[in-house]
This record gives sequence, structure tokens and C-alpha cells, in this order.
Amino acid sequence: MKIHLLKKLRKRTSSLFSKNSGIRIFVTLMLCFGSILCGYAQTTKKITGKVSDETNEAVIGASVTIGKGSAIGTTTNVNGEFSLDVPANTTHLLISSIGYEPQTVNIQNKTVINVVMLESLQLLDEVVVVGYGTQKKATLTGSVVAVNNEQIMTTKSGNMQNMLTGKLPGLRVIQKTSEPGQFTNQFDIRGLGNPLLVVDGVPRGDMPRMDPNDIESVSILKDASAAIYGMRAANGVVLITTKKGEKGKAQIEYSGYYGIQSPAEMLQPLGSWDRAILYNETTMRNTSTPTKEYSPEYFEKLKRGELPSTDWYDAILRNNAPQQQQNIGISGGTDKSDYYVNFGYTDQGSFFKTNSANYNRYNLRTNLNAQITKDLKAGIRLNMMTDETNRQNMSSWEIFKMLWRSRPTDPLYANNTEPYFYHPDIEFNPLASIYPDVSGYVSDKKNIFQSNMQLDYTVPFIKGLTATAMFSYDKTYNDNANYKKEYAEYRYNSATEAYEATLRQSKTNLSRVYSTSYSTLWNARLNYQNTFSNIHNVSALVLYEESYNQGYDFSAFRYFDIPIPYLFAGNTENQVANGSGLNENASRALAGRFNYDYKGKYMAEFSFRYDGSSRFPKGAQWGFFPSALLAYRISEESFIKDNVSFLNNLKIRGTWGKVGDDDASRFQFIEGYDYPQNYHNKQNVPRGYVFGNTFVNALGFRNA
Repeated sequence: MKIHLLKKLRKRTSSLFSKNSGIRIFVTLMLCFGSILCGYAQTTKKITGKVSDETNEAVIGASVTIGKGSAIGTTTNVNGEFSLDVPANTTHLLISSIGYEPQTVNIQNKTVINVVMLESLQLLDEVVVVGYGTQKKATLTGSVVAVNNEQIMTTKSGNMQNMLTGKLPGLRVIQKTSEPGQFTNQFDIRGLGNPLLVVDGVPRGDMPRMDPNDIESVSILKDASAAIYGMRAANGVVLITTKKGEKGKAQIEYSGYYGIQSPAEMLQPLGSWDRAILYNETTMRNTSTPTKEYSPEYFEKLKRGELPSTDWYDAILRNNAPQQQQNIGISGGTDKSDYYVNFGYTDQGSFFKTNSANYNRYNLRTNLNAQITKDLKAGIRLNMMTDETNRQNMSSWEIFKMLWRSRPTDPLYANNTEPYFYHPDIEFNPLASIYPDVSGYVSDKKNIFQSNMQLDYTVPFIKGLTATAMFSYDKTYNDNANYKKEYAEYRYNSATEAYEATLRQSKTNLSRVYSTSYSTLWNARLNYQNTFSNIHNVSALVLYEESYNQGYDFSAFRYFDIPIPYLFAGNTENQVANGSGLNENASRALAGRFNYDYKGKYMAEFSFRYDGSSRFPKGAQWGFFPSALLAYRISEESFIKDNVSFLNNLKIRGTWGKVGDDDASRFQFIEGYDYPQNYHNKQNVPRGYVFGNTFVNALGFRNA
């Protein structure tokens, strides 16, 4: 039909083409445009509809796509409605939502569909990671919530903690700054202090630096269920489980994103004209001597362009900053073994035009499991992280403070000539501060190695009994440099045609801090799980655990006459070298847990942990931390199960437990002295005395 129409149009317009080339070009373009529209109309179609549950309630935020992993898709609104343009040859839509069974809907010859989602009963059979084990969601007795990798990855961020915001009830994440590499979030459970972070069964920090692609699930223990971790569980526990390979052919997977960060709000500065008007209004409100600071002659000079009107924000800040994350991994497995290997790269820029503040990170994880014999299984998990945080020497908040106080009547450069940074009457010139090669820099490097090995033995002669032994070794290196460089700001003397310098940050100096630490942990445990008469479900755990960690640091400081940012090039005069000493602590624990449920209806859990810590004096190093948890799954009663179909996991539960915090008052029992006693009056100068020509460090009272 379209071909015949085009042939007729060509015949009718052929005479016009020969007479007027302009008309010929116009008609040709119109025909092409019409063909594109016709082609587009034939290649897509609009599908609208509504998604609801079995009670006819709207399902908000349900995913509607043309297939798993497809970029063509949308989500339902607050009324459960959606509208989606799909290719004309699309035959099915995939509709999914957390807590519901996914549905594939046939849309051939349809433009309007209504879908009823069924609740996923499979969710109740899913297991949740708890302390030293897993439990079914349906028979959980404690307040435990979990989120999986798919839910985590719906948010993109360079900080793993930010990706959990709003996804786990009771977990609070407050981002204090978006400055690259500054992991200063407030991260707590129910408003308490920092929770204990446990990764693959090992207490560890550095959660913000983890690669989110490596994480299988995150669980948080909010009540007495955390008592199994004893003296470190006062603020709750966050359990992180990393991925492992699945049976099947090797799968190579790449994922990546490139994002643009934009400030939620950036107040725009006033120009010289508006600032002068507002300043006059302020000074005229002086009740004793009302005057106008700026005269009409001043405004005339502004009008003629004789005075500057500098936009400091435009000179220093850009409207957005890039961030990206790239990952490539391989995973797979057989009946005897499985493997997961993933490499990730993360990069985040800043809003400064020089990108003086930036962050980059490399992650490499390898998880391997192998069935050694019929009853013996071995696993090894290796994780390496290296990152670098860079910024200008002056803190970002100080630059913003100077930026807010900068006057538009001050130029960026003296006599508008680079590189002579103008010397203002107040504060510093913030433009000079964002150039690391001018004013210096701060560089923080961290290298982390983490490992744990595990053996699981299924006892053949006792059904449901397994024995597990696990050992972990972690090592961390920190290498930090603070290079403060002397530089000059200028005023131009028109009489002498000279640039008069004012020195800033005198004298050039470099501070280096190197620290290292390592930790070991090993435990041995027995797990028992069995079902009797198909109605009595019993499980038990007995565990013994020991941990040890040690760390130390070394710092050095020198002044420089030649600006080469390495300690060997500095002056030996007034140099400083010291360290904070050795940090060392150890702990031991004996723990146990017993779980029972009757028909998945009545549930009970009892646990204890007998914990000992070197952070307390002899005679007070050990503490006992018991817990009791009871739950009644009332939704299993016939009067609810047979009459209220939408209630499938309603529980009444009560928990009691005792937990501790060995970090709050560690080593307070030790009486003694600090040697050497450093940092007199907050200056980088040690306390001491000179005897003859020799300086001797001082001995000071602890906490002085």
C-alpha cells in the first residue's frame, strides 16, 4: 500500500521537480519524513494496563519488561497502572515484584492488560543468614531482616553503605558528605552505635569499600538474636555473605555504569551590583549612624565595567561530577566444585574544576569450594582491595567557607593576569587552594588482604551432624601523605608595575604516616539439624572461637627548602619521627544455640556466649551473654489459614538477651605513663628537654 502511494506521488510531482529544484528537495524530505513515521508506527505499539494482587489492591513499583535483563521496561505507579511502548513483534511481557511470583503475560493482539499477582510462598522457604548459620524465614524467632544482591544493586554508589539506604527496616544510613573517598556515614541499627560487621563469618570493617557485585545477601540482627556474638553485639550485627559459583557452564559477566552526580541545591552568589545594593540596605538600618557604604559613583563604575564582578562559584565549581563502576567476573561449577572470580574498578570525581578531590578503587575476589571426599568439603575465600583518596591540601569544607566569604569585587588574579592569584583582604584565595601543584595535596592509600579457609565434614554415622573448622587471616596497610606547599598571593602595584607577593602556608612541609595491622580468627563448631516424626524440627550449635589482632604505625615530618614532596629531600633540622606504639588485643569465646519448632507453628531458641577479652583486667575479662527467643506463628492456625488468605506468616514473638560492648572502655584499668609524650599545645612538636646538646623525650601522665 505504501509502495503504490509513493509511485503515484512520484508521477504527480515529476513535472514540478523538473521546473523547480527547491520544491523537489522539499517534497523529497517530506516523503522521507513520512516514510520514517510510517515505519515507526509499524515497529512499535503501546501497551497499557494495571497490576493488582489477589485482594484487588494495586501493586506499586512492579517491574514490567519485555524480558529478563531487557532495557525496555517501566514500573507501575501508585495506582498499579503502567504504559509501555514495545516493539511490534513483542509477544510477551514479564511482570515481577518483590514478594510475588513473576508472571509472563501474552500480549499478542492486545493493547490493554490487567494482571493479578500471586504472593510468593517460596519466600517462606528461603533461608536467612543468622549468627553462625542459616534459618528459614518462616521459622525465624528473632528480629532478622535481609536483602539480596538484586535489591542492593537497584541503587548505584561508590559507598556500599549508601546502597542499603531504605532497604532494611531498622537500619539507618546518614551520609555526612559526598566528598570522594570520605567514608564518614552514620551507620547504625535502631539509632545505636556502630554495629558489628561480619563478612563470611569473620568480624571485619571496611564495608564501604566492598564491591557490591560480590555480595550475595546482607542480614541484620536487631534484637536478642545478636547475643550469639556476645561482648561485641551491643549495637546489633550486620552479616554479609559473598557470592559463590553455581553448577553449570562457566559464565562470564560484565556490568558497568557511568553516572553523573549533581548537587541537590547550589545557592547562586550575588554579583557586585546586587551585593552593593543589599549591603547599602544593611548599613542604612544602623540605628545610630545610618549610612550607605557604596556611593552612586561606585555604581557608575560598576556600570562602566571599571570594577570586577567575579563569579567565584563558576571559577571553582563545575555543575556535575562523574562516577563509574566496572566489573567483570567468571563463575561456574560442577557436582564436585564451584568457583566465583570477580574484578571491579570504581572511580569518583569531585565538583572542583581541577578534580583535585577524587577516589579510585580496585577489588578482586575469589571464592572457591570443592568436595574433597564424599563427606568432606573445603572452601577458600580471598579478597583484595586497594584504593586511593586524593584531595587538595586544604579541606573541602574550608574551601567552601572561603568561597561563601569571597567578594565579587575581588578578581581571581592580580591585574587579571595568570598565574598571580589575587590576595584578598580576608581568608585565602580559594582558587589557588584547588590546585594541588600550587598549594599541596593529601593522599591516603589503603591496601587490604582478607582470607578465610573452611572445612565442613558431614559425620556419616549421625544423621544431621556436621563439623566445621574455619581460619581467617587479614592484613591491612595504610600509607598517608600530607604535603602542604608554600605559595604566594599577589597585589598589583600600578605605580611600580610590580606584583607584590604575600606568602601562604609557610613553610613547605610534608607529613607521612604508615600503619599496618593484621588479625587472625579461628573457630571450630558442631552443627546438628534433624526432624523427628515430620513435626519436631531441632537444630543445635556448639562453637569455640579465638581471635587476635595487632597493629602499629610510624610517622615522620620534615620542612622543605626545595619543594620535592619526598621525605629524603627535606631538612633534617626540626624533623620529627614517632609512632603511637603497639595496639594488641585478643579474645576467646564458647558459644551455643538450640532451636526447636513444632510444625512450624511454635518456635523457641536459646543461645549463650561465654566471652573473654584482653581489654579488661584479670578477674573481669569474662562475661556471660544468654538469650531466649519465643515465637508463635498464628497464621498457621486453621481459623486464620482457612479464612484469611492474605496472611501467610503472621507471628507473635518475644525475645530477651544480654549483649556487651568491649570497645567502650577498653584498657581503662591500666595505670601508667605515655612515652614519648607528643604534640605539645596541638603542635607537631614532642615534649621533652635538652640536656647539653641532646634532646630527651618527656615521660608524661596517661591522657595528659
